[in-house]
Amino acid sequence: MREQVPYSFTILRYVHDVVAGEALNVGVAMYNSAEGGLLAKVQKSTSRLRQTFPDIDPQEFRDMMTSIERGFKSLAQELADAPLLVDRHLDVLKCARRVMPDDDSALQWSAAGWGLTEDVTGTMDQLFERYVTRHDQTAASEERRRTDDDIRREFKSKLNESGTGIPFEQNRI
Repeated sequence: MREQVPYSFTILRYVHDVVAGEALNVGVAMYNSAEGGLLAKVQKSTSRLRQTFPDIDPQEFRDMMTSIERGFKSLAQELADAPLLVDRHLDVLKCARRVMPDDDSALQWSAAGWGLTEDVTGTMDQLFERYVTRHDQTAASEERRRTDDDIRREFKSKLNESGTGIPFEQNRI
């Protein structure tokens, strides 16, 4: 049995309208002081965001996520390169705020959560699935939208089956 190590985590939220407080979780950051490890995962897909907030700029969102990802990789490398200089009281929120300070922008950090784990990477994946991707639809499970031709074909087939003999043709209104 491997030793359990303590970790802290925070959730990155996209707050579309700060006054209304409507938000979707878009990332997770995790820090474990025992191993000095800092991990972060962010959402790159904008499908759920666009369904909830249709006026979001998908490219701007992806650019923000890429920037945050780069910031965490850089900070993780900095912490790994100088482990003796790392603040013993460092936690995930201090790390997260070094990457992206608290302000009134659309991206906000949640309060920190804590836990113990034997598998840091596995726990990070579980946190990301639980808090960020749990309600995402996969391409396979997404229902295909019907086109006008699909509906027309189905309607025409039903008319023919009923034997009404009514001609069915397309009209533009």
